[in-house]
This record gives sequence, structure tokens and C-alpha cells, in this order.
Amino acid sequence: MKRIIKITAMLIGVAVIFGCRKEPEIPEPATPKGLSYQIQDGSILFSWFPAEDALSYGMEITTDAELSDLIFAREGIEDTFQLVSCDSFVADSTYYWRVRAEGEAGWGDWSDVASFTYATGGGLDLDTTYFPFGRGYEWCYEHYWFNSCNDPPHEGWDTVTYIIVDSFWSGDTLFFKSQYGSFRPIVNWRKEVFAGSLVHTSTWISLANPEPYYEEFGYEGVFRIFYEDSVLVFYWTENVGDARNEYVWDREDRLKGVGKVSSYHSYSNGCSANYTYRLLYFYNGQDTVYKAD
Repeated sequence: MKRIIKITAMLIGVAVIFGCRKEPEIPEPATPKGLSYQIQDGSILFSWFPAEDALSYGMEITTDAELSDLIFAREGIEDTFQLVSCDSFVADSTYYWRVRAEGEAGWGDWSDVASFTYATGGGLDLDTTYFPFGRGYEWCYEHYWFNSCNDPPHEGWDTVTYIIVDSFWSGDTLFFKSQYGSFRPIVNWRKEVFAGSLVHTSTWISLANPEPYYEEFGYEGVFRIFYEDSVLVFYWTENVGDARNEYVWDREDRLKGVGKVSSYHSYSNGCSANYTYRLLYFYNGQDTVYKAD
């Protein structure tokens, strides 16, 4: 009798152990959807919202809504994203994908099916430009300032971090949002120059391949775009003010696939104010791509 009770207790214990293993929640697809998608390193980024009790994820991509023509399938994904090569997709075609989570109790149910159209216009790989704005990208700058126009003069150092919290394609337009503001659309980059209240000039710059540019304006004002080896430089200088005794000088340096690595702003009018930014590191959401010496 004691033996029967002991075996029964063991079976109950096993049942309790297995009964406590929860099925994971169903993850929700985030991107791509519709005409919105993001390209990184020649691949389309598939991402989803995390599911509670998930240990890993599996995803499928098909060419049809019935999910019969599979072009990609993977299990054991430990992150909430997966990069799939652009070579897997045909331009102007629609694809369907879904994701599910694996927990201690095994695989959960599939998510709702998401679809997107791989349009030809949105195929710019930001990591091959001087203006990367992918989601999760992070820049940390060393910031120095000196201002002798104040009494007493101000001088100091700090660090400033800039993070892209969201980014997606809609057709041929990229929308990105930093932790400091709302979404901004970008097809080409617009560089604007302001010299006091007297002069305003601007030009559109190709993201894929910025061309050298030169413009004279105002009173001995110059706006230039040029290359110094692998560095893309934006430079402008101008004497401003009615007495022509105010002087402004700006320079911004960019690296391909990294973005702004340094900038310098100087102002003088009997006194001087200088502000510099130097990139300490750039993180592309997966790896630290750039780190200052």
C-alpha cells in the first residue's frame, strides 16, 4: 500500500512539473508591412514584438497568402529580429510572413500573417551611405564648448548620445525618429546654411553618392561639399552683421556607414564661442562599428 501511495505521489509530482510549463505568448509581427521595410547590410530586417515565456522564435516567409510556397524558414532564433538577404525577393512582388515562439512547453501558435511589397524604390542600403538612420543605431559624442562672450567665460565637457528609436521605409521614403523628436521623412538629405538673419542657402544632397558642391553667397560667404580621402566634408564660413565684424565658421565630417564623426562651430564678435563634437562610438544595433582611438 505504501508503495502504491509513493508511486502515485511521484506521478502527481511529474504532472505538476509539466503542468507548470507555460506555453509562450504569440508574438506580433512589427516590420516589414505594406510598403514599409528596412534594409541593413543588403538584407531586409524582419522584426517582431517579444512574447512572454519565449525561449526562441521561428519564422516563415512565403510568396502566397495560403503559405504554401515557402522561400525562407528558420527556427531557434534567439533575438526578436531576422535579416533575410534582398536576393531572396523579386522587385515589386508581395510576400507573406509569420512568426511563433518556443517555450518550455514547446512551440506556441503562429502569429497572424503579415504581408509586404518589396518595391524597387525603397532598396537603398543606408549602411552604404554617409547618412545611416536605421532603427537601433546609436552615436555617442564627446561634446566640448568654450564661450568667452559670457562673464565669466564658460568652458566644459560632456557626452551626448543620439539614438534612432524607430525607422521604416514607405515606398522610396525613409522615416526615422530619434529619442528627441517625432518622425522625419528623408529621400535625399537637405543641407541648410544660415548666416545670421541675412543669408539662407540650401541644397539637396544625394544619400547614395553625394556630389562635390560649391556656392558663394552673402558677404564673403562660402558653402562647400568635398571629400578628404574617405571623409565627406560640409564646410561653410561667413562674415555677417551690419558692421561685418561677426564671423561664423562651421565644419562637419562624415564617414560612409557611420555618419557624423565630428563637427566644429565657431563664432566671433569681439569674443568667441566654440562648440565641437567628436564621435566616441557608433553602434548599428548589432555591433560597435566605429570606436574612437
